[in-house]
Amino acid sequence: MPLELPYPPPTDGTVVLRGWRAGDAATVVEAGTDPAISEMTTVPPHCDRDGALQWIARQQQRLDEGTGYPFCIAGAGDDRAGGFIGLWLDARLSANLGYWVAPGSRGRGVAARAVELVSAWAFARLRLARLEIWVEPANVASQRVAERAGFTHEGLLRSYVQLRTRRGDAHMYARLPPDAPAQPAIAP
Repeated sequence: MPLELPYPPPTDGTVVLRGWRAGDAATVVEAGTDPAISEMTTVPPHCDRDGALQWIARQQQRLDEGTGYPFCIAGAGDDRAGGFIGLWLDARLSANLGYWVAPGSRGRGVAARAVELVSAWAFARLRLARLEIWVEPANVASQRVAERAGFTHEGLLRSYVQLRTRRGDAHMYARLPPDAPAQPAIAP
């Protein structure tokens, strides 16, 4: 069953979670220069504009196929794309979150803001019972994002995720609706 991104898009006044557009291709190209992003996600390594546009088209395909919600993390003031956050649904009333921030947009707390926004939206609108984030052990920055966004570390899962070139361990972080910190007013 096809899914639709929420309208108006979730925002906290600093970041907005919206759909991907062709004009965001430069951000995807930039993300592809980071070996960690291309190893752990579907962003093609060292992609050009055409590769970025194909990646953006796949995000719409994910909505059409009903597998999840691929959001662009953009600045609320300038609408400039800076990263990605995806909410991937499963049959257990739970979902997995994945995210990345392009190198030029890091260090501003946008990932944690995006995780908080999508979590609040998912619990309120989708009535999910559990959200999970799987983080590779070497990705300390992503572990900090999960913790800042109210997720609890539940343990290390050995050989849990298939990365681009290998199997990898993953720290499991989870958040339940009662764990959710109080949120400021967020657009639906």
